[in-house]
Amino acid sequence: MTNLSLSVGRPKTRGLVLAGDPTVQLLPPAIRDRAKNRQFRQLMVLLVVLAVAIVAGGVAFGLFRSVSAQDALDAANAETQRLLAEQQQYAEDAAVSDVVDATRQAQELVTTSEVNYFLFVMELGARMEDFGTIETVSLAAPPAWGQALGAPAMLRETPQVAVTFTIVTKRFVTVADAVARFGTMTGYLDSGISGSTWEAGEGVYRTEITIGLSDEVYLGRFAADDEAAAEDEAVSEDPATEGAAQ
Repeated sequence: MTNLSLSVGRPKTRGLVLAGDPTVQLLPPAIRDRAKNRQFRQLMVLLVVLAVAIVAGGVAFGLFRSVSAQDALDAANAETQRLLAEQQQYAEDAAVSDVVDATRQAQELVTTSEVNYFLFVMELGARMEDFGTIETVSLAAPPAWGQALGAPAMLRETPQVAVTFTIVTKRFVTVADAVARFGTMTGYLDSGISGSTWEAGEGVYRTEITIGLSDEVYLGRFAADDEAAAEDEAVSEDPATEGAAQ
């Protein structure tokens, strides 16, 4: 005997099914690949354009920096040339100033023992008007770079300048006469007679006299100029003088 059994219930389900739009690729694969390749080429072109723009910007920035650096270098070179020109000008001024100072020092050195012999002889002649005549005159002064004069035998002091002259007189000349005649001359130190000769044929005496003079007979031309310039400079630097001038 056969037994049949029936079961009634819900059918079994596999899972939840959601509704959606069905898609179907109707284009051939070659066309789909061509579209993908076109998109890839567009992307590559975009990347190339972007790279070119970046490179161009970098080149432009580099050129700008190069031009700026060149301008700065030119400005620095121009300033250097200006400073060198000023330095050269100041160097020339300093060289000229050194030459002027050296010339002034040389003038002072050479003229340290300079004597106005003309005025001295004129003064000597004035003291001989009623006494006799001057026949010869010899003056000796040491050079500025040489040794001082030695004291002549007839003088008691060492002179800066020695004057030896021969006079012609009607009477015998003594040392007292020489002192009386020449003792008040500028720079007088001492005097002495080295010899006297009687000229019977002419009826006159020829007497050789030596006079020693101090440095008061020196002209000191450039030393005087330097002292005046120093005084002027000192006055110009005086604050009281500057305030009065203002």
